[in-house]
Amino acid sequence: MLGGFANWLCDGGSPFDGDNDIPTHAVTAGSCLELNYQRWRRGMVSFPEERLGLPIGLEFGPFAEDSAVDLMLHVLDEFIHHAAEIALLRDLYHRLS
Repeated sequence: MLGGFANWLCDGGSPFDGDNDIPTHAVTAGSCLELNYQRWRRGMVSFPEERLGLPIGLEFGPFAEDSAVDLMLHVLDEFIHHAAEIALLRDLYHRLS
């Protein structure tokens, strides 16, 4: 998720590309997450201020008229949501093992 949106924020690439190497172990997942989070954060920080309120475009289908800020907030919300799920599963695994 973060890798694709980082592509779009940083260089106008497709938000649906990226994260092709999905990690299968916790050790590699952490480094993959860190890499893509840092790219996504750099993309947000460097995104041109004058484009923040503009529509994100047809590539986003029914969300084409949403702004870049809307997209950034959505990605952040998804990131928080999935991180909470991972933390819950980690805690459950630890408790049950």
